[in-house]
Amino acid sequence: MSENKNLEAWRARFKASKRAEQRKNIVILLFTLTLLTTTYFWWTGDLKFVGRKTTLISAVVAEEQMVRFWRSYYYQQAHCTYVVNGKKYTATFDIWKNRYLVRTGDSLTLKIAVGNPKIARLY
Repeated sequence: MSENKNLEAWRARFKASKRAEQRKNIVILLFTLTLLTTTYFWWTGDLKFVGRKTTLISAVVAEEQMVRFWRSYYYQQAHCTYVVNGKKYTATFDIWKNRYLVRTGDSLTLKIAVGNPKIARLY
């Protein structure tokens, strides 16, 4: 009889600890997914657009230059101008992989926030 009570008490403690561990694992999983999603949006540059209406516009390259960042490695930096609602804005973008070199006068597509056109990135 005493063994049966001990076994039931052990089962109750085991089930309770198993439920607590499952809850802990779910919380850890949700935290990890949130952290990975935020990191991805930050890395791609889309974090500043979360919760904002966006639109695509065309911008003209006003000036371009090559910038040295390590020994003999360079990347291109472009200064663009674009007009939204009659106001002229300027922005600087780094031209990295998957883009060809741009020249002054070229047209680039930008993704901007409708409420604040100063928030922009290359599309």
